[in-house]
This record gives sequence, C-alpha cells and structure tokens, in this order.
Amino acid sequence: MSLTNKRCYYLVERNRRSISYDDFFVIFGNSEIRIKSQEKKVFSNFGVSNSYYRHNGDGVNVLLGGTKTEREIGVDGYEFYQLILK
Repeated sequence: MSLTNKRCYYLVERNRRSISYDDFFVIFGNSEIRIKSQEKKVFSNFGVSNSYYRHNGDGVNVLLGGTKTEREIGVDGYEFYQLILK
C-alpha cells in the first residue's frame, strides 16, 4: 500500500508468497520492497513486469516517492510486528 497516495496493491496470484525473510532481509513479493536489517534504507523494484503485485501501471516513484529511477531511499526507521491469532 502507498499511504501517501492512498492506494492498495493486491497480489497477482493468491498462491504466491507475498512476504519472505531470512537473517538479513525482509522481502515483499519479487523484491517489490526489500528491507535489510540494521540499515536505514529501503530498496524497491515495484512496477516491473514480473511483479507479484498488481501495480496498475504505477512505478516505484508512486510507492516510495522520488523519481522513477530511484530504487533505494533512506528511512528514519521501521518496526515489524507479528500478530498471532488463537
């Protein structure tokens, strides 16, 4: 989702993994958003042809701001939460 532009982007296929992670990265889709632990940068490939999300013609500039060629931006910080439903 893009809070700035009030847009949501849905998965192309429901059976794809929308989020994956390892010791170093949290990855949304096919690197539509990639966050490396302990770095204050976010990388994005949003809007490419092999996207996991329906980008509706929008590019990385709509999701992260900046220009269409800027694939990496700095952030002040981020937090991750896990919700467990019982």
